[in-house]
Amino acid sequence: MSFIVCLAISAAVFVLDQLSKIWVLQNVKPVPTIKIIPGLLNFTYVENTGAAFGIFEGQKWLLIVIVFAVIAAALWALYSNKVSGKLERLCISFIIAGGLGNVVDRIRYGFVVDFLDINELFSYPMFNVADCFVVAGAILLVIATLFEDNKKKKLAEEVLQEEKNAECDNGN
Repeated sequence: MSFIVCLAISAAVFVLDQLSKIWVLQNVKPVPTIKIIPGLLNFTYVENTGAAFGIFEGQKWLLIVIVFAVIAAALWALYSNKVSGKLERLCISFIIAGGLGNVVDRIRYGFVVDFLDINELFSYPMFNVADCFVVAGAILLVIATLFEDNKKKKLAEEVLQEEKNAECDNGN
């Protein structure tokens, strides 16, 4: 997957996130809760001035700097081909898009617009589309990396075994 394709994926996810937040600001904020799937999912407008689970509450500029640093590192990893697997590149594209979606909110509004509410099912903080992509990207990236490491380990073991077999064949 090329760098341009990764940027296009990030841009599409970013636009989806921003459009969902614009819709929430226009339709949910005045209500402030809309039941989507009773007992499972509500749209509840929340202004989040912290990060996940309320950490770094009110630390707008610290969060902006951290997210920009992560985005810059992720873009560099994609551009320089430090990450070559398609799934890994997709995951990083999701993380970039989600991070950018939330940092744009922090700059524009001074907070992140959260609205996905699953509290009737779980006791969980509100979140948004950007958060979903960051979390999904991060989890899939860890899983993909673990599988890739296992494949590399098995390949290394096979090479060592072949070398041992070759040594035994040469010795006889």
